[in-house]
Amino acid sequence: MSKYIFDADRLLFFPKALKNYYGDDFPVTGTEITEDEFASFRIPPDGKMLGAFNGRPAWMDLPLDDVDVPAIQA
Repeated sequence: MSKYIFDADRLLFFPKALKNYYGDDFPVTGTEITEDEFASFRIPPDGKMLGAFNGRPAWMDLPLDDVDVPAIQA
């Protein structure tokens, strides 16, 4: 049974039990997520960040940090 709605546009999880609390901020569309799925996205693995793929939560690679990219000298 799903307990959460994942909003892929805002990359947020919303507990269905708190729908009235969120009011107009609760997503009109979203993907239903189980408690186990939600738990698997609480702590990102090293080098990953929360993203979305086909409307579902997914771990995505972190973008390269500008500090790690050597400057190109003319």
